[in-house]
Amino acid sequence: MNYNKITQLIKKDMRKALGCTEPGIIALACAKASHIAGGSVERIDVKVNSGIYKNAYSCGIPGTPVIGNKFAAALGAIAGDPDKGLMSLEGISETDIALAEELIADEHVKVVLHDISPKIYVDARVITSLGQGRACIEGEHTFFSLLEKNNEVIFEAKHGENEEENIGMADISFNDMYEYVSTVEYKEIEFIEEAIRVNTRLADEGLAWDRCVISKAVRDLGYPAAVVNTAAAIEGRFLGAASPAMSITGSGAHGIICSVPLIYEARSLGADKERLVRSIALNFLVTMYVKECSGKLSAFCGCGIAGGLGLAYALPFLHGLSHAVSEKAFYNMASSITGMICTGGNQACAMKAIAAVESAYTAVKIAELDSSVSAPTGILAGSIEHTARNIGKIAYPGMVATDETIIEILRGNDNREYEYII
Repeated sequence: MNYNKITQLIKKDMRKALGCTEPGIIALACAKASHIAGGSVERIDVKVNSGIYKNAYSCGIPGTPVIGNKFAAALGAIAGDPDKGLMSLEGISETDIALAEELIADEHVKVVLHDISPKIYVDARVITSLGQGRACIEGEHTFFSLLEKNNEVIFEAKHGENEEENIGMADISFNDMYEYVSTVEYKEIEFIEEAIRVNTRLADEGLAWDRCVISKAVRDLGYPAAVVNTAAAIEGRFLGAASPAMSITGSGAHGIICSVPLIYEARSLGADKERLVRSIALNFLVTMYVKECSGKLSAFCGCGIAGGLGLAYALPFLHGLSHAVSEKAFYNMASSITGMICTGGNQACAMKAIAAVESAYTAVKIAELDSSVSAPTGILAGSIEHTARNIGKIAYPGMVATDETIIEILRGNDNREYEYII
């Protein structure tokens, strides 16, 4: 097993993101297209896949009072900095918001659904006073597959074709993950400490913000700090908090579930930072594995299911329990909330996070008693890897129709015209 390659997989996957990554990717593509064209923005046309469309639909834009696909596109084109990646909307001004509102009111911004797919896809065209720019993002949240200026290709690449790594998550077993986090030199994973700093800051901001009513309610009800702060970080993020999240698998919510519960559990245990970082690394790897099976964006709640499975597997490690407890906890967790649906990136994600963290704790407590749901049972298979692949199949292709129905429901709730292109 090549430890360095596993480390590089985590490093590549872990990155800061301002606001929900789906509005972020729309903004980034539009910022790039606008930058290519130059001049003042006159019209924006964007096509996205279902996961991006749904997740950005009612999601707050960080540092602003506005939400949704069109504002993400307009603000990205008007004021986004493509060199900042998923932080491209950092520093948006009141003037920028007013210009975006004007473009949208004049019906010069159009974001349409391209297809129902778990694969990341954004195709942004921006027409300006000086010409036209186009930027396509595919496969990963910051991977540009096509750039055009005035309909002439200036850059083109296929996702993965220039990868130096010849190892993916499918090549790593859960035993490999456990061995890696147990024995890898700490200096090799010390960079994960940044996730602790970033996501703790976001949780603090959420709890201090009057709009985060769900997280304040669970705090007042006496829930554990691990639950309260996870809810606060996720709720604040989706309502438009100004602080970034440290994301994993292209999702800040996943990054939060993978780190914040462990941070506050470590505090309650008095665990040292190294043990915490190793636990977060384990949560990251499990989550990355499940997401590789299911696709980056799907109809099920990835932060609750993939991140929750990782949490159930990592909590026993943090507590110094055996690998067998982690395995049993994974099976128990896979038996519980696997059917949780994703209704887009919004305040409701805080409720899903509460359910996921509580379910993970329950799964671990049952596993500590040397008890778990027997396998094979239902979607549970004879190995954790096979079980993860089964969970992935539920998301895709199993829930393709569910994703389309969810989007139809979202559009029907506010009577906006349903735009769909294949």
